[in-house]
Amino acid sequence: MGRDPRLLRAYRLGSVAYLDPSHITLRQREVLLLRVTGRCRNAFEWTLRVHYFAEGAVLTEAQLRASVHGSEGDSCWASGDHILIRLADELHDTASIGDALWEDLRPVFTDEAILQLLLLAGHYRTNTYVRRDCGFRSNLASSTHFRQMN
Repeated sequence: MGRDPRLLRAYRLGSVAYLDPSHITLRQREVLLLRVTGRCRNAFEWTLRVHYFAEGAVLTEAQLRASVHGSEGDSCWASGDHILIRLADELHDTASIGDALWEDLRPVFTDEAILQLLLLAGHYRTNTYVRRDCGFRSNLASSTHFRQMN
């Protein structure tokens, strides 16, 4: 985190999602976070992201559905989205980035961007643990688009 001390400060203060200026685009952030929250079954966070950011990130209904139920290979994803879905899935499944994915990430993202993506994924996965383990329930998550996709 020594490359950009703002990343550590922002994470300690809550999240690197709104780092300004960011090392990733709005779309990159939202594709990753929708997949992370979708895979974690965190309907509350997923729904908030859709409500506030899906339009600005130019995400389609098919992409929103695929962020929960699809895969990296789904045809709805734009070419730059595949690697973000793959990253979210690999982190979810293994809690690490394998050598092959590192090789694919490096030409696309700076080291700072990769670190920001890792911190984002970890932060929103932690949000899921806290939300579930502290018994937080929300009518928002049970009455929205996320539920309709299940």
